[in-house]
Amino acid sequence: MSDMRRRDPSIDVGLMNVERARAYIALAKSTDEVKDVRDKAEAIRRYLRARGASTETQNDAAEVRMWAERKLGELTRELPKAKGGGEKGVGRRGKNAVASCNRIPTTPTLAEQGIAKIDAHRWQKLADIAEPAFTRHVAEVRAKGERLTTGAAIKLARQESKAALAEELRAKPPPPVSGHFDVIVIDPPWQYAKRAEDITHRGRNPYPDMSTEAICALPVAARAERDCTLWLWTTNAFMRDAFRCLDAWGFAEKTILTWVKDRMGTGDWLRGKTEHCILATRGKPTVVLTNQTTALLAPLREHSRKPDEFYALVEALCPGTRLDMFAREPRNGWVLWGAETETFR
Repeated sequence: MSDMRRRDPSIDVGLMNVERARAYIALAKSTDEVKDVRDKAEAIRRYLRARGASTETQNDAAEVRMWAERKLGELTRELPKAKGGGEKGVGRRGKNAVASCNRIPTTPTLAEQGIAKIDAHRWQKLADIAEPAFTRHVAEVRAKGERLTTGAAIKLARQESKAALAEELRAKPPPPVSGHFDVIVIDPPWQYAKRAEDITHRGRNPYPDMSTEAICALPVAARAERDCTLWLWTTNAFMRDAFRCLDAWGFAEKTILTWVKDRMGTGDWLRGKTEHCILATRGKPTVVLTNQTTALLAPLREHSRKPDEFYALVEALCPGTRLDMFAREPRNGWVLWGAETETFR
C-alpha cells in the first residue's frame, strides 16, 4: 500500500476498506464529499487493473465507487439541472445590483457541482435499486469472481422494475370472455427460461410469461366455434411448443405466415429478423383466399407489438366474430382478452 501512495499521492488507499468507506458515505451530507470518495475509489480501481491486481482486489475499490454513486444518486435528485429564469420586472443589471446588496443563497446546479447530467441519471438509477437487492447483486458477482460494474447493476434495476410489473399483472388476471368465435388470434407469453438468471440477457420478457403446459391449458378450444380459424404467434425458439399447443386445442396446422421485419432484434446463434404465425383450423371455416403469400413485410415497433398489416390480412381472409388473446391494444371489431389490453392505446 505504501508503494501505491508513493506512485500516486492523490489516491487515498484507506478507501480500500469497504465497510469504513460505506460508513463515511452514509454520514456524508454534500455531493462534494461523496464525489471525492467516488473519484478516488475509481482511481484506485484503474490503478489496480493497470498493475494486474486480482479481480477480488479491484472489486473492493469498485464496490466503494458504486456505494458512493448510489449516495450521489440520492443527493443529485435535489439538484437543479440548470439555473432558472430571472425575476419578472428585474433586468440583468438590476438583479445584479440587488444580489450584491442582499445575496440570496441558491441551490447549486449539477454543472456547478461538476456533475454531468448523464452521470447523475445513471447514479439515480443505481439508487433506485433496493439496498437488499443491490447487496445481493454485489455478493453474487463477487462470488462468481466477476468484475463489479455500474452498468450491470443498472440492468439489475431495470429487471427489478420489470419483475415488479410482472407481479402486478399476475395479480390482475384477465377478465373472463364468454361466447364462441370464428377467428382467434393468440400471442402467448412464451417462457424464455434460457439464461433466466442472467440480468444481461437481451431477450428477457418485460411481462409475465407462461410455461408451455400452462399455455396448452388455456381455454382456446372452449372459445372456438366448431368451424374456426386460429392464428398462433411463435418464434424460432418455440416452434415445437407451438405445435404441441395446437394439438392440445384440437387444431390442425395449415401453413405458416412469416413476419419479415425492417430491422433485427434479439436471438440466439442468429439475430432474429422474423417472427412466425401458424395458421390452423378446426372444422371447415370460411377463408377468403386470393393471392396472399406466406411473407408479411412490416416494420418492427415496440416489444411484442404485432403489425397492423397482420390484422388487416386476417380481417380480409377470415370473416366472422374475432377474439384476440393476450391483446395489447384496442382494435375495432375484435373482442380482447388479456391483462394489458391498453398497453399500446
